[in-house]
Amino acid sequence: MKILRILSIHIIFIFSSVAVNAQSFLSFSTGISTDVNQNRKSFYQVPISIQWKPGNSRNSSFLFELDYGIPLITKGFGDAFTLNPQLPEQVSLTEDIRASIFTISVGCQIHLLSNKKNNSLYLDFFPLAISSQSYHVSYKNYDKENYEVLNPDLNCETGGLAVAMALVYNFAKKQDMMAMIRIQSPTTVSKNDYPHAFKSIAPLQLAFGYNFFYKK
Repeated sequence: MKILRILSIHIIFIFSSVAVNAQSFLSFSTGISTDVNQNRKSFYQVPISIQWKPGNSRNSSFLFELDYGIPLITKGFGDAFTLNPQLPEQVSLTEDIRASIFTISVGCQIHLLSNKKNNSLYLDFFPLAISSQSYHVSYKNYDKENYEVLNPDLNCETGGLAVAMALVYNFAKKQDMMAMIRIQSPTTVSKNDYPHAFKSIAPLQLAFGYNFFYKK
């Protein structure tokens, strides 16, 4: 994970330096995202996406994107047990799970079609994405001194490389409003200190936002 963070910082620094002297397009979007790679339950996030397209033309193909998924609480259940004869042997628990994801992606944009109103459809393809992911688990309202949760879900951090793609529809007459459906593959998972119950997050995202042009 440390190597991924260092590499991510270097990529952000390099592209931020290039952007200072560039004519560029920026896109900001948000919406809802669900994880499609879990067996037991799906996790949800509110995605915040910033996309940078350098160059003085809307048709520039190179893309650099930052995505952060603000975690929403997913409810789970578990059981805790005790050897104290004066207490119930088993109690049922509720757990709160927050799954967050941060991804840096580099790729290209391919124009697919346009209509007479200049609305346009693009395919964004990211062959290189660096993703950092974390799970935070908390069990609610039980006697931690007398009860023990068997096979608990554990907090964990993971990450690795991934690929992603998105279909982006631009509304030319609506102040450059855009709609996007984006999907990212599971990562090549980095080594963890323990086996955990969660797989790598593969977010499927529906988002809406705006495209902006700025000139330095």
